[in-house]
Amino acid sequence: MLKEKRQALISQAVTKGLNPDVPMKDSGVEWLGEVPEHWSVKAIKWESTVQRGASPRPIEDPIYFDDEGEYAWVRISDVTASNVYLWETEQRLSHIREKLSVKLQPGTLFLSIAGSVEKPCITEIKCCIHDGFVWFPAWRKNSEYSTG
Repeated sequence: MLKEKRQALISQAVTKGLNPDVPMKDSGVEWLGEVPEHWSVKAIKWESTVQRGASPRPIEDPIYFDDEGEYAWVRISDVTASNVYLWETEQRLSHIREKLSVKLQPGTLFLSIAGSVEKPCITEIKCCIHDGFVWFPAWRKNSEYSTG
């Protein structure tokens, strides 16, 4: 019951924002329902191209990891544990793997296409993503889209 209440509260905050009295309109998206009247709803494909991450193989080879590496390595479990914003991961990459991966800078939106499918995430750290993710190079975190 607590889980249901939490989900309902999150849904309300996402669709209505912090003002529960804001005028609403139909989003045109069945699963989304109503959104604030002043919002526009559009597919992200109109805002940015979509590109896939990359993974050198074998993916778990120790040569690709370095606890002191500049870039974090994002796994599905890191995204699952995050709450929209990615602040940390369990692994860091060696310089060799950085060159073979897709590097993301803070403020970049990416999306899981495996495991926790379609969970959006905005990185707040330098990181690299594997081929279980897609990212949107033209999209940048700003006040128009930001939730925090």
